[in-house]
Amino acid sequence: MRKIEKVGEYTRTRQPLLTYKQTVADCFDLARLYWKDLLLFKANGIPLEDLSIREFYEYIKSIRYVKDPYRKEHVSRPKILLERANTDHPFDCDDRSILSLSFFLLQNNLKGTKFKTRLAVTGRYAVPKHIYVEFKDETNLESQWSPYDCTYPWNNFGKTLYIPQFKRVFYEENHPVKKH
Repeated sequence: MRKIEKVGEYTRTRQPLLTYKQTVADCFDLARLYWKDLLLFKANGIPLEDLSIREFYEYIKSIRYVKDPYRKEHVSRPKILLERANTDHPFDCDDRSILSLSFFLLQNNLKGTKFKTRLAVTGRYAVPKHIYVEFKDETNLESQWSPYDCTYPWNNFGKTLYIPQFKRVFYEENHPVKKH
């Protein structure tokens, strides 16, 4: 994870993003380190850990999209994202990916499910512009990788927005936790 600085009870990255691979690493790190943040929140009175995969998807999709400041990549831990949801705090595809990864980690660690996840970085054209989670159920031999892209209100569960000309996938096991 890029170097962070403390601002009140929150943290933010201090160094500029040089490559989309840093965003991938930040997403994995923030989800891995702070997935338990989800235990503090509810959606419509229901604890997040009790939501189905589809209910969590719809909940995150319903939160207002707020793009990052110009030429700055902004990522936060789940607690910050959910406390500041539906405000002007940045809440774009990488933030939703952090929350989605966190939810799958929560399900695997607390509910005993066996979902495998990876991050997909895509671009409608030949340039990377978007990130989202893909998942599959390890208990089902027929399970295929399925998109979990809850970025925009018009996204559909299990579908991508476009056929990408650019796509790279990244696995958590290839991103060991960074010491800060």
